[in-house]
Amino acid sequence: MRAARTLFFTDGFDRVSVERLAKSAGVSKSTLYKYYGDMPGVLRAVAESEADQFSFDPDTTARDPQKLKEQLIELGTALLKAIDKAEKLQFDRLVFEQARHHPGLALAYYKALYARTQEHLARHIEIGQDAGVFRRGVDADILADQLLSMWLGLSRTQAILGVKHGRRLDPGTRSREAVLTLCGSTDLTEKETHGTE
Repeated sequence: MRAARTLFFTDGFDRVSVERLAKSAGVSKSTLYKYYGDMPGVLRAVAESEADQFSFDPDTTARDPQKLKEQLIELGTALLKAIDKAEKLQFDRLVFEQARHHPGLALAYYKALYARTQEHLARHIEIGQDAGVFRRGVDADILADQLLSMWLGLSRTQAILGVKHGRRLDPGTRSREAVLTLCGSTDLTEKETHGTE
Protein backbone atom coordinates (compact mmCIF):
# COMPACT_ATOMS: atom_id res chain seq x y z
CA MET A 1 0.00 0.00 0.00
CA ARG A 2 2.81 2.41 0.88
CA ALA A 3 4.63 1.64 -2.35
CA ALA A 4 1.47 2.08 -4.42
CA ARG A 5 0.60 5.35 -2.73
CA THR A 6 4.09 6.74 -3.32
CA LEU A 7 4.19 5.66 -6.97
CA PHE A 8 0.67 6.91 -7.71
CA PHE A 9 1.46 10.27 -6.14
CA THR A 10 4.80 10.57 -7.93
CA ASP A 11 3.93 9.31 -11.39
CA GLY A 12 0.15 9.04 -11.63
CA PHE A 13 -1.90 5.88 -11.85
CA ASP A 14 -1.50 5.23 -15.59
CA ARG A 15 2.30 5.20 -15.41
CA VAL A 16 2.53 2.54 -12.71
CA SER A 17 2.69 -1.03 -14.01
CA VAL A 18 2.07 -4.20 -12.05
CA GLU A 19 5.73 -5.12 -12.52
CA ARG A 20 6.97 -1.79 -11.21
CA LEU A 21 4.66 -1.81 -8.20
CA ALA A 22 5.55 -5.40 -7.30
CA LYS A 23 9.27 -4.59 -7.52
CA SER A 24 8.90 -1.42 -5.45
CA ALA A 25 6.85 -3.24 -2.80
CA GLY A 26 9.20 -6.23 -2.70
CA VAL A 27 6.48 -8.74 -3.56
CA SER A 28 5.72 -10.97 -6.51
CA LYS A 29 3.18 -10.07 -9.18
CA SER A 30 1.13 -13.10 -8.17
CA THR A 31 0.93 -11.81 -4.59
CA LEU A 32 -0.26 -8.46 -5.85
CA TYR A 33 -2.93 -10.11 -8.01
CA LYS A 34 -3.98 -12.38 -5.15
CA TYR A 35 -4.72 -9.49 -2.77
CA TYR A 36 -5.91 -6.77 -5.14
CA GLY A 37 -6.96 -8.44 -8.39
CA ASP A 38 -5.65 -5.74 -10.71
CA MET A 39 -4.25 -2.22 -10.70
CA PRO A 40 -7.68 -0.55 -10.28
CA GLY A 41 -8.09 -2.85 -7.27
CA VAL A 42 -4.83 -1.51 -5.84
CA LEU A 43 -5.96 2.07 -6.43
CA ARG A 44 -9.33 1.30 -4.81
CA ALA A 45 -7.55 -0.14 -1.74
CA VAL A 46 -5.32 2.95 -1.49
CA ALA A 47 -8.39 5.21 -1.85
CA GLU A 48 -10.21 3.35 0.93
CA SER A 49 -7.11 3.54 3.11
CA GLU A 50 -6.96 7.30 2.56
CA ALA A 51 -10.63 7.61 3.47
CA ASP A 52 -10.17 5.49 6.61
CA GLN A 53 -7.99 8.24 8.05
CA PHE A 54 -11.11 10.39 8.45
CA SER A 55 -13.21 9.13 11.31
CA PHE A 56 -15.59 11.58 12.93
CA ASP A 57 -17.91 9.70 15.24
CA PRO A 58 -20.29 11.99 17.12
CA ASP A 59 -20.41 12.06 20.89
CA THR A 60 -23.86 10.61 21.44
CA THR A 61 -23.82 11.55 25.14
CA ALA A 62 -23.57 15.31 24.57
CA ARG A 63 -26.80 17.27 25.00
CA ASP A 64 -25.62 20.74 25.97
CA PRO A 65 -26.32 23.09 23.00
CA GLN A 66 -23.07 25.04 23.34
CA LYS A 67 -21.02 21.84 23.63
CA LEU A 68 -22.74 20.37 20.57
CA LYS A 69 -21.89 23.50 18.55
CA GLU A 70 -18.29 23.46 19.78
CA GLN A 71 -17.91 19.77 18.90
CA LEU A 72 -19.20 20.41 15.40
CA ILE A 73 -16.85 23.37 14.96
CA GLU A 74 -13.91 21.24 16.14
CA LEU A 75 -14.95 18.43 13.81
CA GLY A 76 -15.12 20.80 10.83
CA THR A 77 -11.78 22.37 11.72
CA ALA A 78 -10.11 18.94 11.93
CA LEU A 79 -11.66 17.85 8.62
CA LEU A 80 -10.59 21.02 6.82
CA LYS A 81 -7.04 20.80 8.15
CA ALA A 82 -6.79 17.13 7.16
CA ILE A 83 -8.08 17.49 3.61
CA ASP A 84 -6.11 20.68 2.91
CA LYS A 85 -2.76 18.91 3.12
CA ALA A 86 -0.89 18.79 -0.20
CA GLU A 87 -0.91 14.99 -0.35
CA LYS A 88 -4.68 14.82 0.20
CA LEU A 89 -5.28 17.33 -2.56
CA GLN A 90 -2.98 15.34 -4.82
CA PHE A 91 -4.87 12.13 -4.06
CA ASP A 92 -8.24 13.77 -4.79
CA ARG A 93 -6.85 14.95 -8.13
CA LEU A 94 -5.67 11.42 -8.84
CA VAL A 95 -9.10 9.93 -8.08
CA PHE A 96 -10.86 12.60 -10.16
CA GLU A 97 -8.53 11.89 -13.10
CA GLN A 98 -9.29 8.16 -12.92
CA ALA A 99 -13.04 8.48 -12.30
CA ARG A 100 -13.97 8.41 -15.99
CA HIS A 101 -12.00 5.21 -16.67
CA HIS A 102 -12.73 3.55 -13.31
CA PRO A 103 -16.16 4.70 -12.08
CA GLY A 104 -16.22 1.94 -9.47
CA LEU A 105 -13.11 3.44 -7.89
CA ALA A 106 -14.69 6.90 -7.75
CA LEU A 107 -17.83 5.46 -6.15
CA ALA A 108 -15.81 3.47 -3.58
CA TYR A 109 -13.77 6.56 -2.68
CA TYR A 110 -16.87 8.75 -2.46
CA LYS A 111 -18.67 6.26 -0.21
CA ALA A 112 -15.65 5.68 2.02
CA LEU A 113 -14.85 9.38 2.50
CA TYR A 114 -17.59 11.82 1.61
CA ALA A 115 -20.73 9.73 2.16
CA ARG A 116 -19.42 8.32 5.43
CA THR A 117 -18.50 11.81 6.67
CA GLN A 118 -21.99 13.03 5.77
CA GLU A 119 -23.56 10.13 7.67
CA HIS A 120 -21.52 10.96 10.79
CA LEU A 121 -22.47 14.63 10.52
CA ALA A 122 -26.14 13.73 10.11
CA ARG A 123 -26.01 11.71 13.35
CA HIS A 124 -24.43 14.65 15.16
CA ILE A 125 -27.03 17.02 13.72
CA GLU A 126 -29.88 14.71 14.80
CA ILE A 127 -28.54 14.89 18.36
CA GLY A 128 -28.39 18.67 17.99
CA GLN A 129 -31.94 18.79 16.66
CA ASP A 130 -33.15 16.91 19.74
CA ALA A 131 -31.30 19.46 21.91
CA GLY A 132 -32.79 22.41 20.01
CA VAL A 133 -29.49 23.51 18.43
CA PHE A 134 -30.43 22.88 14.80
CA ARG A 135 -33.68 23.36 12.92
CA ARG A 136 -36.22 20.62 13.38
CA GLY A 137 -38.42 19.58 10.49
CA VAL A 138 -35.45 19.46 8.09
CA ASP A 139 -33.89 16.11 7.34
CA ALA A 140 -30.52 15.78 9.10
CA ASP A 141 -28.97 14.42 5.88
CA ILE A 142 -29.91 17.62 4.08
CA LEU A 143 -28.43 19.77 6.84
CA ALA A 144 -25.27 17.63 6.83
CA ASP A 145 -24.97 18.11 3.08
CA GLN A 146 -25.41 21.86 3.47
CA LEU A 147 -22.82 22.01 6.25
CA LEU A 148 -20.28 20.05 4.21
CA SER A 149 -20.93 22.37 1.28
CA MET A 150 -20.29 25.41 3.45
CA TRP A 151 -17.14 23.87 4.90
CA LEU A 152 -15.67 22.84 1.55
CA GLY A 153 -17.13 25.52 -0.70
CA LEU A 154 -15.24 26.90 -3.65
CA SER A 155 -12.06 26.97 -1.57
CA ARG A 156 -11.76 23.19 -1.93
CA THR A 157 -12.36 23.39 -5.68
CA GLN A 158 -9.73 26.12 -5.96
CA ALA A 159 -7.26 24.02 -3.99
CA ILE A 160 -7.84 20.93 -6.16
CA LEU A 161 -7.47 23.00 -9.34
CA GLY A 162 -4.42 24.76 -7.96
CA VAL A 163 -5.87 28.25 -8.42
CA LYS A 164 -6.24 31.08 -5.93
CA HIS A 165 -9.10 33.48 -5.99
CA GLY A 166 -9.97 35.82 -3.17
CA ARG A 167 -9.37 35.47 0.55
CA ARG A 168 -9.26 32.05 2.18
CA LEU A 169 -10.46 31.71 5.73
CA ASP A 170 -8.43 29.62 8.14
CA PRO A 171 -10.04 26.23 8.94
CA GLY A 172 -11.24 27.24 12.43
CA THR A 173 -12.95 30.40 11.20
CA ARG A 174 -14.46 28.67 8.18
CA SER A 175 -15.81 25.84 10.31
CA ARG A 176 -17.21 28.16 12.98
CA GLU A 177 -18.93 30.48 10.49
CA ALA A 178 -20.56 27.53 8.73
CA VAL A 179 -21.81 25.94 11.97
CA LEU A 180 -23.19 29.23 13.24
CA THR A 181 -24.92 29.78 9.89
CA LEU A 182 -26.46 26.32 10.18
CA CYS A 183 -27.60 27.15 13.73
CA GLY A 184 -29.04 30.47 12.59
CA SER A 185 -26.75 32.39 14.98
CA THR A 186 -26.30 36.07 14.23
CA ASP A 187 -25.25 37.28 17.66
CA LEU A 188 -21.80 35.81 18.29
CA THR A 189 -20.61 35.63 21.86
CA GLU A 190 -16.96 36.23 22.67
CA LYS A 191 -16.54 32.52 23.31
CA GLU A 192 -18.01 31.60 19.92
CA THR A 193 -15.89 34.21 18.17
CA HIS A 194 -12.51 33.42 19.71
CA GLY A 195 -12.77 30.35 21.90
CA THR A 196 -12.50 27.60 19.28
CA GLU A 197 -9.43 28.62 17.31
